[in-house]
Amino acid sequence: DELTAEAGASRARAVSVLTAAMQRWPKEPSMLMHSCFALCALASHGLDQPGSQAGSGAAEYTEQHLQAGLQVAYQLGPAAVEDLERHNAVSSRSRARFMRQELIRLETGTLRCAPEPLRQQLRAASLRFGVAASQCKALLRDAESNEVDHNTFCEQMSMALVLLGLCGQAEHTAQLLQQAPWEPMVKSAAQASVELSRLGAQAELERVGMARIIAAALQEWQGALGSP
Repeated sequence: DELTAEAGASRARAVSVLTAAMQRWPKEPSMLMHSCFALCALASHGLDQPGSQAGSGAAEYTEQHLQAGLQVAYQLGPAAVEDLERHNAVSSRSRARFMRQELIRLETGTLRCAPEPLRQQLRAASLRFGVAASQCKALLRDAESNEVDHNTFCEQMSMALVLLGLCGQAEHTAQLLQQAPWEPMVKSAAQASVELSRLGAQAELERVGMARIIAAALQEWQGALGSP
């Protein structure tokens, strides 16, 4: 939705408030998750044009604000996920997956509106922290023990695969499709491929032969459904 002038002028200040709250309560996953969601919403409107806040007395939303939210999320988010995983309980693993989901949402939203060369730096940082790859592994682990429902699996897996694809690693989607003829795997990989295509990553999909892989996976899955 279009921001009102008042809301647009508040974005830079909102980043400061949100990151301060995250640092004030670094052990509260709910605070971190909701803050990541809010930071992504702020980033989704892009950077302010130079001079756009002239006369309003407000700071412009710049690359520095875009990076600030993500830096605090990287500082606190992975540690919060590790703490949840250490509890070794179904509920804790579920919360860890949702924590990663919001980190991935923020990473993707920030990456989409960042200009070059910042975008390249953000891709490298995303791969270095490895939140999306960890999410894929956790989902496959938890799906084996029936800890995650199909819809949640598809939503969280496709988000992780989209981020990996935007970072030049669409082979994760290809590998998932080639593992097993399981409907949620096929569906999440197909959804990720469609979203990557919509975001202009066709060259990355072509690089890994995604159209051929999806066709083969669908054929295998349909064959499995038709077998006695």
